[in-house]
Amino acid sequence: MPAAAIAFAAYPFEVQRGDFVHAEGAYRQVIDMRHAWPGSKSLIFRDNTVWLMSQQHVIYRPVLPDDQ
Repeated sequence: MPAAAIAFAAYPFEVQRGDFVHAEGAYRQVIDMRHAWPGSKSLIFRDNTVWLMSQQHVIYRPVLPDDQ
């Protein structure tokens, strides 16, 4: 997980590529996602694991410096 990240509770529709999620005992970076069923998403992580997000969960969004 990046040193500079904002943690917040997000619903599946709020997750973006590049976000980090604590799932299955590790912080994993989202590289892609697919709709699963209404209100849910399958998150695809950098390590090629897939996790179904069907409810609100804490995610960590990296913060970019102001000059970028």
